[in-house]
Amino acid sequence: MVYEDDDAVDFMDLQRITEGHVLVIPKQHWVTLADGSEHLAGHLATVLKKVNQMVSRAVDCQGILNEVMNGEAAGQEVFHLHRHVMPRNEGDGFGWTYPESYDAIGPGGLG
Repeated sequence: MVYEDDDAVDFMDLQRITEGHVLVIPKQHWVTLADGSEHLAGHLATVLKKVNQMVSRAVDCQGILNEVMNGEAAGQEVFHLHRHVMPRNEGDGFGWTYPESYDAIGPGGLG
């Protein structure tokens, strides 16, 4: 257990992608982010910020990726909303695969 309050529970991912990988989960059942209230979505964003700070202090990393998959086509496999907090380091072996048609503008660009 990493963090818990009346509305959220956060714990280490059992199938972590990187060391320090944490899941931020609402206690209320939502399938996707769109299913919940604005108030609770805002609270989860505050919790996400706290957990990012905790992970950043606990794990040697160059950055942290926050990700949520909304729906099966987006890669959602567990149909209860959860946000990933994944510490990242250059060369850690994790990343997205872009289609050949993807044209990155470059650093700071809007791909």
